[in-house]
Amino acid sequence: MPHQLPIQVNERKSSGPDNIPPRLIKAAAHTLVTPIRILLNTSLSEGVLSDEWKKANIKPIPKSKSACELKDFRPIALTSTISKCLERLLDKRFQPLITDPHQFAYHRGRSTEDALLLTMNRVNI
Repeated sequence: MPHQLPIQVNERKSSGPDNIPPRLIKAAAHTLVTPIRILLNTSLSEGVLSDEWKKANIKPIPKSKSACELKDFRPIALTSTISKCLERLLDKRFQPLITDPHQFAYHRGRSTEDALLLTMNRVNI
């Protein structure tokens, strides 16, 4: 059985502050799987997140083709692929524990708009 990373890596994503392209991590998965598992497991067991994994490159992405003003852009945060793997692992592990129907964060298909609509509905706006 071939070695696999603990979570899927999207090789089409951009690299973060570490400048390690996801394509490289995916291509070298057979070599990197053990060190990455050790890093992630150690981070979880010790409750420590590397300062490098907390960094992000913020890039402005135009909302439309004719973006001219600051309000015409939305920011995206490019984090390291390893930190994305850790986020996905934690999401997979804790997602089933979030059972509150009024919890909107970390639920696919739910957003702040849903929370606002619920609130407006409750106060009869």
